[in-house]
Amino acid sequence: MNLIFRLIWMLITAKLGARRDIMAESRLTFRCLPSDLDMNMHMTNSRYHSFMDLARVAFMIRSGAWARVRAAGLAPVLGSSSIRFRQPVAPFQKFAVTCRTYPGTTAGSTLSTRSWPTAIPRQSPSSNALFSARTAAYRRTGSSR
Repeated sequence: MNLIFRLIWMLITAKLGARRDIMAESRLTFRCLPSDLDMNMHMTNSRYHSFMDLARVAFMIRSGAWARVRAAGLAPVLGSSSIRFRQPVAPFQKFAVTCRTYPGTTAGSTLSTRSWPTAIPRQSPSSNALFSARTAAYRRTGSSR
């Protein structure tokens, strides 16, 4: 529930923002607030997934994929997720979460989500990333598979 205001803001900006190509990279910028911290004074592990969820939904809305998927009776579902933590996110640090679609097999495509500190240029994605994850796929609504 702590991200409810960020979710509302993201939904408004995604609906009113410029449309993006499904194969283009999408980027959202956040700041690590005190409510995002754990007792070690850096962003708590569960927040990484939450920020990536927000970025994925914004990406799907802006690309038009959300409307097409829902119109077809499908629901976007997180099939799996794996995070590699590279650097801690400090209190009040500004960071960006990017999403990009990589075409896959007939089983589906992969949506890659990565985050960088906004002060560091992203010339080498693996060395500057704060965290990264790959997620997949779509599933029919009501299906147990």
